[in-house]
Amino acid sequence: MRFSFMAILIASLLMAGCGGDDAKKPGGAPPAADMAPGNAPGAGGPPGNTAPGAAVEMKIPTDLKPVAIDAGVASITTDNSKIEFIGTHVGAKPDPRLGGFEKISGKADVDVATKTLKAVSIEIDTKSIWTALPPLTNHLKSPDFFDVNEHPSATFKSTEIKAMDAAEDKYTVTGDLTLHGVTKSLSLPVTVKINDAGLTLISQFSIDRTDFGMTFGPDKVEKSVSLAFVIGDKTQPK
Repeated sequence: MRFSFMAILIASLLMAGCGGDDAKKPGGAPPAADMAPGNAPGAGGPPGNTAPGAAVEMKIPTDLKPVAIDAGVASITTDNSKIEFIGTHVGAKPDPRLGGFEKISGKADVDVATKTLKAVSIEIDTKSIWTALPPLTNHLKSPDFFDVNEHPSATFKSTEIKAMDAAEDKYTVTGDLTLHGVTKSLSLPVTVKINDAGLTLISQFSIDRTDFGMTFGPDKVEKSVSLAFVIGDKTQPK
């Protein structure tokens, strides 16, 4: 199977940090007090609105809705797919933040006879990034992170797909992720299911944001960013 997987899966990614030192920058972070863990909404709200140090997760539903395949193609939209990420502040209470993208598009090419995935292409509009905190969202759009005016999109193009456990629908997709103007080859774990109802796909992985030139605040924001790309669950900003 060949998997042309333009995503970012990205997208990636880097949602986190912003310290008080950036409050005076255009589009920068709010004063430190505004971003301090103690000012995050209390526990019990949606992911991303947690108390200091509370766990934040990208929840993947077990009841994914297959995306219909028409003439060998499943269209990927925000109505049936999503990309989310978690970035984490450095420290004893890391204060992780959930985010994602409101605009993604693409398609999956499927061999209907063998029910195998042939290719996927996805593009992410980086300007559509969201988080639960507007000041954080604005900072992520700035040159410190995604620099969305200079790099308005992110893509992933697969170069190879290998079965790890075909009976369990587990594969590894290797491809080129282009993010923030930098292209890197990544190997991603993917679960793909194709049946008469359509296609679902889940990929959960991590990237090092500094590999893509996002080097802001290493003493404030962890390098590792967790990502999830799902076909079969709609985009729903928290």
